[in-house]
Amino acid sequence: VAPGNGIIVPDHDINNGSEYISISGTSASTAQISGIAALLIEAFPNLTAAQVADLLFTTATDLGAPGTDVIYGRGLVNVAQAFTAQGQLSVAGTGFSAAANIGTVQNVSQQNLIFSGGAFGADISFSTATENIMVLDKYDRSFSLDLSKGIYTQQPTINIEGFMNNSLSSHYQNVRVNDKTTIKLAWRHDNRFADIDKRYFANHLGRERKAENLRMSLSYMINDQQIARMSSGMSIAEMTEDYRPDDYIAQGKHGFASLLSSSSSRAISYKSLVGKKSSFEMTFATGKYDFAKELFANKITVKNTVLLNRLTHHVNANMTLSLDVGLLEEKGSVLGAISRGALEIGSGASTAFIGAKINFNLSSDTQFFANASYGITDVKQSSQSILGNLSTLKSYSYLMGIKSNDLLFNNDQISFSFSQPLRLSSGDAIISNAVSRNYNTNQFIMSYDRFSLKPGGTERDFEMSYSLANIYGAKIRFNLLYQLNPGHVKSINSATSVLVRLGSAF
Repeated sequence: VAPGNGIIVPDHDINNGSEYISISGTSASTAQISGIAALLIEAFPNLTAAQVADLLFTTATDLGAPGTDVIYGRGLVNVAQAFTAQGQLSVAGTGFSAAANIGTVQNVSQQNLIFSGGAFGADISFSTATENIMVLDKYDRSFSLDLSKGIYTQQPTINIEGFMNNSLSSHYQNVRVNDKTTIKLAWRHDNRFADIDKRYFANHLGRERKAENLRMSLSYMINDQQIARMSSGMSIAEMTEDYRPDDYIAQGKHGFASLLSSSSSRAISYKSLVGKKSSFEMTFATGKYDFAKELFANKITVKNTVLLNRLTHHVNANMTLSLDVGLLEEKGSVLGAISRGALEIGSGASTAFIGAKINFNLSSDTQFFANASYGITDVKQSSQSILGNLSTLKSYSYLMGIKSNDLLFNNDQISFSFSQPLRLSSGDAIISNAVSRNYNTNQFIMSYDRFSLKPGGTERDFEMSYSLANIYGAKIRFNLLYQLNPGHVKSINSATSVLVRLGSAF
């Protein structure tokens, strides 16, 4: 059906004197249907008469009884819906992902997506290049689609609340089994409201008895010169005891091993002394998890593997140097960024990296520390993506600082640090797109534009941490963090975070 009551139309009676009149009847309805058909053929010359009819039938708004009925037929003609892309969409043209299916209008942003993170930062610098991508619908009609709606950016600044919850609820316990074996247990258990839960919400299965994020590592002394470790759920830094969980707010964003998810990781390591002053350690870790499975019907699986070789040399009693050489294998992510479909940066990546670390005791109470890492990444390119011809990616991070104990009071500690989280320093890709189409010849004019993949800004963190213990049995800790371009986002000039914690054991 089509509107046919009180329709304003031109008056062809020259003796009437009115330019427009109101009429009712099927004459008005018929004219509207033929006019809509003409508009469709004008806009999409490839359509056949049968396809035009099918479009009008399938896009009509249902009226009366659900489905086709004898009064309203297939429903009320819907011009706007008829001019909307229908069915499965595919990438138009002859580019990298020509004819690749990218879903429907309803779910295209869930099947073609990028989750920013890792070396790409909290923003995606090339997002504007994905705002006008030509696609084809099931009738082979061309439409412009904004794929940037599928780019999800992370919070660039520090999440104080999240840090607090993790810090307050994280517990560690070392259990010495015998002279050679030690088990380290870690878990999260927030018991701040346990008494309230027990008193008022005991029927809610006892929240005070719930422990989460269970992690453990096992250390075994083979002999005086060799030690073996294995862990589950711990980061490489935790397992190798190269971890300061409470010193800084801006933590865990340096080095390529930080891209391995600790919550689902499994790791083994072997450490052996080399001579009197050196040691060699080899660590193999793997992690697999389903990303954002509560948000998407299609499971996004990410699997990463890290092989890390570390040579440590004690130059003297005050200086220790370490050299890292490693390999990071990613499946489902590229340097921490997760992407799928037409926006897939790559189906995986291989990164060879090196790192260096120094610890130097300036005095018995003061220590200088620094580390840096640099990596080269080869991306496994996707045949479904509009991104192609990715160059070799280069990324790096660094951290340096100074820490001093008993500076102002006994049992106090103050530290200053300056760092840059892992950041892509170079790398680009070509984005292919059909910019126009000749319906008569069914030929496309393509554009192949090269865009930089590195973030627009460079995050630099300046942090001071101060703690004082044994204040009438309590401990106070103060953190001041100043971030330039947090998340490597150029549009965010700076951010300041202040955290004060006061705690006491009973």
